[in-house]
Amino acid sequence: MSRFLIATLSLCFLAFPAGAGDYTGDVGGLGAEFSLDWHNNGEVTGTYHYPSRPGVTYRLSGNNHTEGKLYLEEFTGDQLTAKIYLSKALTNNAIVWQGEMHNTDGRKFQMQFARGRAAPKPAAPAPAQTGTQYNGNVGKLSAVYYLNWHDNGQVTGTYSYPDRPGVVYTLSGDNHTDGKLYLEEFTGNDLTAKCYLSKRLTDGNVIWEGEMKNTDGRQFPMTLSRNRSAPATPPPSTPAPTYTTTNNELDDYTRQRISALSKVKTQHQWDAFPKADLADENTYAREGTFYYQAKVTRYTTRPGSFTITLQTETPENDNWDHPSFTGPEITVTVARDLPIPSSEFQGKVIHVQIHESGELNSLALHGIGITHYRPSDSGKLEIRGVLESKAFEELMWQPLTGDAVQAAIAKARQVQFIPDKVALSSFPDPQLMFRTIRVTPTHGIVIHITEAGPGMLELESISLQSPPNEVPWTPVGTKNDAAEIPANQRTWEAG
Repeated sequence: MSRFLIATLSLCFLAFPAGAGDYTGDVGGLGAEFSLDWHNNGEVTGTYHYPSRPGVTYRLSGNNHTEGKLYLEEFTGDQLTAKIYLSKALTNNAIVWQGEMHNTDGRKFQMQFARGRAAPKPAAPAPAQTGTQYNGNVGKLSAVYYLNWHDNGQVTGTYSYPDRPGVVYTLSGDNHTDGKLYLEEFTGNDLTAKCYLSKRLTDGNVIWEGEMKNTDGRQFPMTLSRNRSAPATPPPSTPAPTYTTTNNELDDYTRQRISALSKVKTQHQWDAFPKADLADENTYAREGTFYYQAKVTRYTTRPGSFTITLQTETPENDNWDHPSFTGPEITVTVARDLPIPSSEFQGKVIHVQIHESGELNSLALHGIGITHYRPSDSGKLEIRGVLESKAFEELMWQPLTGDAVQAAIAKARQVQFIPDKVALSSFPDPQLMFRTIRVTPTHGIVIHITEAGPGMLELESISLQSPPNEVPWTPVGTKNDAAEIPANQRTWEAG
C-alpha cells in the first residue's frame, strides 16, 4: 500500500542542557547532543555529536519554513549522509522535535531531541509610549495603542491593557500594502505574537481590525481605531529602527541582503550555460549568496526557451510567513526547453538566489517527483515525473491510504524533458522523493533536492508504459539510478 513515511515516536528523555539552541535526544536509541541556530529567514544550521563516540561531529543545515516542521540535512565532512524530517511538540516543560532520519545508504532511524522551555525572563523596562493613540481590544480585553507611521512604510509603537497596569508590549511591523497592517508583538525581547489587520473607514473613525496569532498557538480578534479628525502623530525625531532584531550580526545580514538586491539587473538572458556539458557536479554551492522570495507575475514557454517575470520581496520585511512583494521586478529568458504550462506558475512564490555582487545566481522554479528516465539522442537522460501540487501538500504528515495517493497522482501534471544536470539515488529504493527544478546561468536546468518537498511515495503506485518502438522508460528506484547518469549530467543530491 502506498503511504508517506511517518514516524510515531515516544518521548524518552527529561533532562535538557541550558542554552536556547542546545538540545539532547537520540538517533536510533543512541544518545546525542545537538546545537542549532534558528535564523530570521527560516534557515536552520548547527551540529550534533554522540557523547559515546567522541571525535566525530556532524553538520546540520535545513529550514523551518513551515511552522512546526523542520527539515535538516546531515553532512559528514562535505558529504551529504542523511535527510531528516521532524515535527514539533510542546509539553509543559519541553520543546520536542521528533521524526525520522533517512540515511543516504538506505538505513532509517527514529530521531528526537528536546530542550527545556525557558522560564519567563525578568520584565524589560517599559518602552516610552509615543505616537498616535488608538483604542481597541485584543480578545475581550480593552487595549490602548500608540503607533508611529514612518515614511519607509514601517510602523513601530507600543500597547498596554488598562486592566493590567505595569506591562507594556512593543509593536513593530509594516504598512507596505495600502489598507493592510502587519505587526509583531514583543514581550521584552521575545516575539510573542503576529498581528494581521485590515483598514476600514467610517464617517468618524479610522479602524484597523483583524487577528492576533500568539506564538503559543492562541488566536484573538484584534481592533484599534482613532477619530478621523485627529491627524496621525509624526514619528519621533530620531530615525526609526530599520530592523526589529537586537542582534547586530542579523542586522548586518539583512543590510547585505538589501545591498545585493539593489544591485540586481531587471533583464537577464541566459543562453550560454558554460558548465552544462562539463563533468562538474557542484552546481549549487557558492559563497556570498542570499535567498529571496519572489512572486511569478508572468511565465511563457515555447519549444527551446521560456521567460519568467518575478516581483521580488522587500528585504526590509524579512518575514517568510508574511512577505511583501514590492522589491525590484526581474525578467529572465532562458534558452532551455521546460514544458511546464503557465497555469503552474501564475502567482506562484519561488526562491531566488542572488550574489552579493548583484548577480542573479539561480531560480528554484518548481518541485518534481521523478518517476522514470531513459537515454536520449543527446547522450543525456530524459526524465519523466509528476509536478508538486497542493494535492500532495495536503497529504503531508499524515497516514495515507493507497486510494488517497492515487487520487493525488491523478490530479498531478506529468512532464518529461532533458535536464542539464540531475541527481538520483545511488541505491535501489522504490520511493518518490520530490526534488527542485532549478535553473542557473552556468549549468542550465538542474534537478536535485534543495528544499523539503511534500514527502515520499511508493513508486509502485505510478505506472508508465512506453509506446511501441520507443526507447523504454526505466522506473526510478529499481536499481542504482545514479550509475545510469552520464558523467556530464551528474550533480550532487543536495548541491
